[in-house]
Amino acid sequence: MSLKHLAEALTEGATVVTVNDRLARRLRELVAEKHRGAGDTAWETPPVLPFGAWLNRLYAARRDAFFTGAPTCKVQLLTPAQSEAVWARLIRDSAAGGDLLQPWAAAETAAEAWRLCQAWRVPLARLGSGGDDSAAFVAWARAFDARCAREGWLDAARLPDWLRDELAHLELPQRLIFAGFDEWTPQQAVLLN
Repeated sequence: MSLKHLAEALTEGATVVTVNDRLARRLRELVAEKHRGAGDTAWETPPVLPFGAWLNRLYAARRDAFFTGAPTCKVQLLTPAQSEAVWARLIRDSAAGGDLLQPWAAAETAAEAWRLCQAWRVPLARLGSGGDDSAAFVAWARAFDARCAREGWLDAARLPDWLRDELAHLELPQRLIFAGFDEWTPQQAVLLN
């Protein structure tokens, strides 16, 4: 679907989920150009969101559904900064983390590796035989997972899986278009199916 067709779909009430911020911004610009060309001076912001922002909006809708009588949302979504702080604390307190000069840098790398493992469904057991670095990551990842479960926390890497289980409690748009995706991760495919 071309950008022009996506912009038209937005003006007709569709919600568009994009692969990145850049495409979302461009679609909003095209809708704004169309409105300005029609002489409009004000209009609603079109519902076009990057994939991660769309997931966060679904989480917020599920969390807020408590006020409309749906069962309570029992998990707290961590912000990226909160998630990295948990990673940094676990790494700093681990046996392997004591030797690191920059635990925050290791936390950023570990959080990204965790996100990729979740997205591509890579079991931690497959990573443990890759040497000391892999073994350290697996230990940190297991500690992170256990801490999140104990505290009732949810991080962005696991959000698609949680939302898949909560879809019955969510009101989705009538027309939902995904734009700019060349390939779906296994995690995304399971959610979308």
